[in-house]
Amino acid sequence: MLAVQVELLTGRYVATQFNDRNRAEWPPHPARLFSAAVAAWADLDEPNDGERTALRWWEEQGEPSVTCSWGENDRSERAAVIHYVPVNDTQVVSRDLSATYLRLRASAAAVEHATSAGETDALAKAERAAVRMRSKARDDSMKASSVGSAPGSALGLLPDARLRHARLYPTTIPVDDCVVYRWPDADKDSPHRAVLDGLLARVARLGHSSSFVAVSVIDSDDSATLVPDKRGRIGLRVASPGQLAALEAAFASHQGTEPRILPSLVTGYSEAGKTTVEAPTPVFGRNWLLLELGPHARFTTRDTLALARAVRGALLHHADQDPVPEILSGHAPGTEKPTPATTLPHLAVVPLPFAGNAHADGRVRAVALVPPARLRAGEESQIRRAVSRWLADGSGQLNLGSRPSVEVTSIEAIDAPASARPDRWCNASRLWLTVTPIALDRNPGNLLHAEGARRQGAELAAKHIIARACVNIGLPEPVRVTIQTDPLLRGSASIRSFPKYAVQGGNVQRVLVHAAIEFGEEVSGPMLLGAGRYQGYGLCSPAAASHG
Repeated sequence: MLAVQVELLTGRYVATQFNDRNRAEWPPHPARLFSAAVAAWADLDEPNDGERTALRWWEEQGEPSVTCSWGENDRSERAAVIHYVPVNDTQVVSRDLSATYLRLRASAAAVEHATSAGETDALAKAERAAVRMRSKARDDSMKASSVGSAPGSALGLLPDARLRHARLYPTTIPVDDCVVYRWPDADKDSPHRAVLDGLLARVARLGHSSSFVAVSVIDSDDSATLVPDKRGRIGLRVASPGQLAALEAAFASHQGTEPRILPSLVTGYSEAGKTTVEAPTPVFGRNWLLLELGPHARFTTRDTLALARAVRGALLHHADQDPVPEILSGHAPGTEKPTPATTLPHLAVVPLPFAGNAHADGRVRAVALVPPARLRAGEESQIRRAVSRWLADGSGQLNLGSRPSVEVTSIEAIDAPASARPDRWCNASRLWLTVTPIALDRNPGNLLHAEGARRQGAELAAKHIIARACVNIGLPEPVRVTIQTDPLLRGSASIRSFPKYAVQGGNVQRVLVHAAIEFGEEVSGPMLLGAGRYQGYGLCSPAAASHG
């Protein structure tokens, strides 16, 4: 067993929920503790290889149990009061030019390397690239500093003129100022325990800079307050295999500047000794990565397929190569050309439209990268590496053929439009309505046949196919399915408005239908059905959220 104790030296813990800045995070999430340890390791002038190995061992130990003050009488929360604090980093220019200057530095380094190596062709190519980058940097600087507010922003750097921005400090005050995390399957005789103890002794704070802590590896019994439970309603971010690599890749992308997102998985927990009963959930997870489209993007529900394929193409281009990871490609590794389709759930790319509201216009402002609920070792890191490389390369430009390119940025769920927040699509409901059509897994027959009996037979077959599609993603069989060609929700569109979903090199086109799907019990999302479920087709909305 490995047990790590966090002592709150001030008797309080200040940190915000990752999905609600008005609420305090409690207990400190295991992923936050792991990230603090990684920061302590990386802060050394020469990070220790032994500590890095210990961190990699730690991330493979699974989800810990947690002992902490949990009941209502065991902790209190201080109301989140808005404080207005001086801003130290007034932005004089109107846009972040750091990516441009990083590429400029890289081009200069390429010239220097080619010169020292005596590679004439490479030098000529590097010099041309350097000239282009110098020109781009000059143009970007002129544009960024030419806005009328730049001089006023510069004055804001002076002590008596610094702007003050609103800040919230949600705080938890527990009865017991110690929190203990236990990994019961860890080797109690592992030499990594002593290495981790020395590393964790350098962790001075957790959460906000005012939350001073003392962290150590201890000997502990098996008692716990919260235990991992895949159906649990308490969501804690945890570390998983590949977490250290994900943190390193994330830092290489953001270089310690805002905004940044803590790479992690959200895992369900429940109180020890209590059985959790929750609505059935599909194979798709809720730990989404959200990509926000630039303000000039003009995509609607009808653009779902083109948008999903463009995002997927960008991810594959920036993914690890030889082979491209199965989680991204959807193809099993092998020597065949083309490689066979994987039989495992993989990453779904899902444009999220504004739909189901009285004012819904179908506009897509964000795209969700929806991983399977159960990821294998290293798969989350493979996804995050592809995203980080893409966003760092060319400022995350998304190209869709003849349409103007669109800038793409990573965004947290709390900052996303309401239509792009996971809860909007994952809430439990008995009735689900399609926003984008379901591409049926097989041909049901002619749904528009003039002969009534044959038309009804095709409709019945389509309903059976949809019912089976629900079972295929881990949900119970629905009690009722209704199909139609017209949209069921405002912000959607009729079947005729959506591009066909073609397979087998374009030789076969799947039949598209809208559907209302009713279950005998509440089921949770995200619900993605049919042959196009990994590319945004078959996206369903819980009826309660649709009309709310």
